[in-house]
Amino acid sequence: MNVLIILSPINKDLLEENNSLIKGDENIISEALIIKEKEKCNISSVILSKNKARSEKSLRDSMAMGVDSAYIIEGEEIDLEDPRFCAEILKTFIENYFSKLDIILIGSLFYNEDSVYVSTYISESLNIKRILYSSFFDVKGNIIYAKREIGNEEYSYSVDTPIIIQSINENTFIKNLTIAGIINAYSEKEIFEISLSELIEGEKCLENKVELNDEFYLEIEKNGELICLTGEDDNQSASNLVEILKKLVPGEIVR
Repeated sequence: MNVLIILSPINKDLLEENNSLIKGDENIISEALIIKEKEKCNISSVILSKNKARSEKSLRDSMAMGVDSAYIIEGEEIDLEDPRFCAEILKTFIENYFSKLDIILIGSLFYNEDSVYVSTYISESLNIKRILYSSFFDVKGNIIYAKREIGNEEYSYSVDTPIIIQSINENTFIKNLTIAGIINAYSEKEIFEISLSELIEGEKCLENKVELNDEFYLEIEKNGELICLTGEDDNQSASNLVEILKKLVPGEIVR
């Protein structure tokens, strides 16, 4: 089993003292390590970076906790304020570097605090299932048993891999770093460096934006209106779409 952890870039406002990983990332690393205790698996972590030194420390500390391998994608053109840009780069990275991936984990906070969008984009682009707002999950073979929370409602799921899980679990036991783990991470393990230009070779990079696939663009007239359909969950997004379709097709019942 292969597990990929998508780490957030460093945000000093979210960090606890003397830490290089935000709490949400520590939680998903700990969740991945729980999987490793039950299933034979390899855990990798990846981060998009405009500050190599800071990001490398995050990756080293993830390996000190127990992650097996780490990747840093760096480039001056990286726009961390654009979640669609980040999601497209991560999708391309996964396609190029992981021929088989069972679980992708992303924390509650991400680039520009938009982990739901990034998770959804990667899920749709790679045609894999997703669970958003996961408060707990367990793995048995290739089956994921998960709970998700939306407001005061809780839902249970049983799905097979591959899957992307956006976790909001704050109750995971976080493994303390050991001297042996730190020495191993900082002296023996290698961080694989990937330049953005190499990763998107064949793509166009203009004004800090990667030209996305056509299906992810909306062509609208100058006098048209662009309406956001994204809701707090999939059901709300679907409901928003139904309401828009009702307006577009007067007199027709949209089921």
